[in-house]
Amino acid sequence: VQARCQAACEAAARGESVRFDVPVRMAGGSVMPIDFQIAPLRDAGGRITHLIPSAVEITARQRTEASLREANALLDAIFATAPIGLAFWDRDLRFMRVNERLAEMNGLPVAAHLGKRPDELLPDLADVPALMQRWRELLRTGRPMLGVEIVGSTPARPGELRSWNEDFFPVRIGDQIVGL
Repeated sequence: VQARCQAACEAAARGESVRFDVPVRMAGGSVMPIDFQIAPLRDAGGRITHLIPSAVEITARQRTEASLREANALLDAIFATAPIGLAFWDRDLRFMRVNERLAEMNGLPVAAHLGKRPDELLPDLADVPALMQRWRELLRTGRPMLGVEIVGSTPARPGELRSWNEDFFPVRIGDQIVGL
């Protein structure tokens, strides 16, 4: 830690701003994580006259980051292992996340879905404009749509009429609906 801080001071003395997280030993032997930063202060002529260090205790931030990693790992596991097709659409009905099973059912790679709306990606579904309107209504009202029959063909089986029963749920963060 001392060597890293020394190197940061030397870099700041050369004109660089440096920032990193580091554990520091406190009085009594406890360790506290901090966000350390050091930056040069220049005079009117551009010469470095001082180095300005700062440190912010980041225990709460690290706990939040760990919780987010855990939540994302759980979501990744659900998407990876679900035997059904799963997707998340944003408020513009664009695919933001798709699992391999849904990609396989549609006959397009996961990457081909991302950022696209169902009407752009799967134009051979029956009555796509009506479906899009129903999905927009779900975003407006927050009421799930259960047992929706979708009929049409996909790149997985072009020209073959297929039928699915699908459920659509609003995804909320607090009181705000952020997608389906």
